[in-house]
Amino acid sequence: MRKQNTMLLSPDRETTSLRIEVFVLCETAQEFDGRLNLLGTFETIRVPALPVVIPLLTVAIRLRYWSDEGGAHRCVIRLIDADGRLILEELCGEFSVGTSRGNSSDVANVLVKLHDLCLTEEGEYGMELYLDGRLEASLPLNIECPQPKH
Repeated sequence: MRKQNTMLLSPDRETTSLRIEVFVLCETAQEFDGRLNLLGTFETIRVPALPVVIPLLTVAIRLRYWSDEGGAHRCVIRLIDADGRLILEELCGEFSVGTSRGNSSDVANVLVKLHDLCLTEEGEYGMELYLDGRLEASLPLNIECPQPKH
């Protein structure tokens, strides 16, 4: 039986096994010994012209789980446009979480690095996070291209 620790419980505790602590877009991120280091989080990119190629965009995710929730999980990242159309192929991955090393909970960090992402239109895109087949979170990615002044 799990020891209840209300400080770590999230409102969705009964409907999902993994809780999202961090889900951000950033320039880059790295993970070392359970530590998640983020550089340059953002949601808007201002560009001088379109199309734009973004050399590196990192999706950083930190998930909390309880010791009895170890096992395999599936993560899917989708980038969609304002009309809900898929912009690039779904990024799918499986990862396993183990026991929580004696703690009541532990974390898993997932980093997805997108290289040379080409976007052709201005506007709002959406970065969606699916865990074990369920849409759990989404983020905006805004592309702004200033109009020339006359």
